[in-house]
Amino acid sequence: METKVSLIRKRILDREPHSEEGLGKVMVKYFSYLLWGASLLLSFPKGLYAQSQSGTVPLPTLFAQLETEMGLTFSFAPDLLFQFSIVPPASDLAREEYLLALQEATPFKYEVVDDKYVLVSPRPVDFTFQMEEEDTQLALPGGYVKQNGQYLPVTGDADGAIRFRVDWNPQDTLEFNFVGFEPQKLPILEALTTKNRTVAMELSTTVLAPVVVQSYLGAGISAFQQNQRLELRPDEMGVLPGDADKDLLVSLRNLPGIHTTTGLAGDLRIRGGTPDMTLILFNNIPIYHRGYYFGTISPFNTDMVDKVQVYRNGYGPELGGRLGGAIEISSEAKVPTQWQAGVSGNAVAASAYVKAPLIPEKLGLKVAGRASY
Repeated sequence: METKVSLIRKRILDREPHSEEGLGKVMVKYFSYLLWGASLLLSFPKGLYAQSQSGTVPLPTLFAQLETEMGLTFSFAPDLLFQFSIVPPASDLAREEYLLALQEATPFKYEVVDDKYVLVSPRPVDFTFQMEEEDTQLALPGGYVKQNGQYLPVTGDADGAIRFRVDWNPQDTLEFNFVGFEPQKLPILEALTTKNRTVAMELSTTVLAPVVVQSYLGAGISAFQQNQRLELRPDEMGVLPGDADKDLLVSLRNLPGIHTTTGLAGDLRIRGGTPDMTLILFNNIPIYHRGYYFGTISPFNTDMVDKVQVYRNGYGPELGGRLGGAIEISSEAKVPTQWQAGVSGNAVAASAYVKAPLIPEKLGLKVAGRASY
């Protein structure tokens, strides 16, 4: 390097022996040319070198070369071949052997027509893929494959490998499936060119639609999702399992979120609260009397109750004053249209009621009573 620089300096001195300033400018100019040439040497041949190192040639380029060397004419769809590159077979092979080697190395068949024209078209291809769980990389034996939504016959083993044959077109898509996992789609052209034969399956998540229980324990008990309230219709209810009659408060303790520690009808505990934390309203009138016979029997005559609404969670400010929950009991608001009367009793209590129309559709009379012995 020192010798070359000395020679350059000597030539410059011979040209301009009387100007040191001119010497400096010329030196800068020579070094600029050297750097520019070095950059070209480093950048331009790089791509050519990488291409020659890979040893693969795009199929359209190889076909153009064969048309010149073998006098053949290849007929193919350009968009079908541009993704495929191969290492050319040995050049000393005969034409038939060369085409056979091409067919083994590519997913195409080569049909010679009139000893000159070669028709290039897709041929059936055998695949082997490995299905495994994405996070744990555990094998998933027993998977299945679809091609454009149609099931393919597959064979597999305990290692999760599946084997199948595909008669393909460029627009086809493979879909790998396994129970409990999301389907994984793979375009057929990518499957033909990729070296990765492992399909990572992702666990599927199923979001279930909300379920609203319209009838709980029996007829006449409904649940509402909006405010999480329960509604009872005594006239539609039957006797619940384990009860002797349709006692109103006894029926409430069978609802979810409500229990009793003593078994008494008036001992209702909502969400773990005490009985005095629960507000009971009868036609918007607070009720503090919880039952007859030491609280065993509720004071409400079921024949006079139209509906019962139970709030176990949040409720509006009009039902404030308690921490546990609220129970709204409502009687029939409509005027009776006909005379009705009834008497019932058991070993511990008796009840009776009368419903009578006084002025049709304007005025009526409802009387009911309930007492323990």
